[in-house]
Amino acid sequence: MSCGQIDWKGYVLGEISHQERQAAEAHAAACPACRDELERLRLTQGLLQSLAEEEIPQRIAFVSDKVLAPGWWARLWQSGPRLGFASAAMLAAAILVHAWVRPPVPVPPPAPDRAAIEAIVEREVARRLDEAV
Repeated sequence: MSCGQIDWKGYVLGEISHQERQAAEAHAAACPACRDELERLRLTQGLLQSLAEEEIPQRIAFVSDKVLAPGWWARLWQSGPRLGFASAAMLAAAILVHAWVRPPVPVPPPAPDRAAIEAIVEREVARRLDEAV
């Protein structure tokens, strides 16, 4: 049996048949490289079994989480009632600013009376006629 045909992981974990196990043991006795590999796998298995079992965290926090978290503007934009309130407040502020900043509309002077204008024109015409004659 060659070195590449033996499943050493299966051997260490006890996942191979009895015949394959005997063939692997015979090969390990004759091959120093496979014997070293088998020893490393047994050592690794022993170390892993000696570790205490710990609960896997639900979520691992990273330093960049705060950077990638949505900002205040994104949170506001995604919230319907808050966005509506903010829009109404901005509209009210714009109306108030427009009312206070805009100059008042000038009131035009009252139009002169038509009869008064005709009287002025007649006097001027009469004066010029008198001067001309």
